Amino acid sequence: MKLYEHESADIFSGFGIRVPERIMAATATPDEAFLAAEKIGLPVVMKAQVLAGGRGLAGGVKTVTTAEEAQAVAADLLGSRIQGIKVRSVMVVRKVDYYRELYLGITVDGFNGRPLVMVSTKGGMNIEEVARQNPANISSLRVHVDRGLFAFEARKLLKAAGFPSRQIPGCADIMVRLYQVFEAYNAMVAEINPLVICTNESLTHWMLAYGTTIVAGVTPGKGGTAVEGVPVFDSVLEAVEKTGAEASVFFVPAPFVLDAFIETVDAGINLIVAVPEHIPIHDVMKMKTYARKHENRGLFALGGRGRKIHCRRHA
Repeated sequence: MKLYEHESADIFSGFGIRVPERIMAATATPDEAFLAAEKIGLPVVMKAQVLAGGRGLAGGVKTVTTAEEAQAVAADLLGSRIQGIKVRSVMVVRKVDYYRELYLGITVDGFNGRPLVMVSTKGGMNIEEVARQNPANISSLRVHVDRGLFAFEARKLLKAAGFPSRQIPGCADIMVRLYQVFEAYNAMVAEINPLVICTNESLTHWMLAYGTTIVAGVTPGKGGTAVEGVPVFDSVLEAVEKTGAEASVFFVPAPFVLDAFIETVDAGINLIVAVPEHIPIHDVMKMKTYARKHENRGLFALGGRGRKIHCRRHA
């Protein structure tokens, strides 16, 4: 059984794979597309829902900038045929800005009787052409069906395929989730094409997207501004006083983690997450000592050359 794109998107969302906001124009009239475009916010992408590949090249995927244009495109698509298949519904999708298209896919290797994971940095509408003309651009891994796909295997495969190093952890997480979908639905093929790298890659953007509540940001000299709607303050103390923040996470370069940590402890924050890797070990020891000296109730420091440091005050 094949699934329509909107059905696959719903399944992906259920497994924690992010997909753009979307609304189905399920009736045979274009008015629903007009309302959907206004609700999502322009621009949007109009996608004909047919069980056939190559929709984009066949004119079944179009970007529009006005609700009236969405209505007109829906009118053209509904009832038309793509590869002989009649278009009966259109999905209206929020347009995302991106600068790179990647490919993730899983299928069954009938010869070996094992799942075959495939990745490529050449994602997009022409992935079939890439597979035919430049098979070296697609890297693959046969998975042991008895244990499934591990994150470290996904990372290794993506690195070998030439994926951008900054995106490898996130792409590996998506790859593992895609394998979970593949297994849970007894699928023959599961793929994401394209998997896009968005232009807006700020850490604040992704934290908000994954449901993190962020009340403030701190960048000296940029107080009074905002990032992704989050107010920015000149100091941690000011942020705490004005928002009541109770936890802090910072992404400063490793050599500056100690300074950021001391400022955060002095502001009264008890839960601190330091993300940078390779924090100097002597700085980690100073952080631990400073936290105990100031009766900081908890420290969770990531980095520190692979160490996880927990400091707790005992009654």
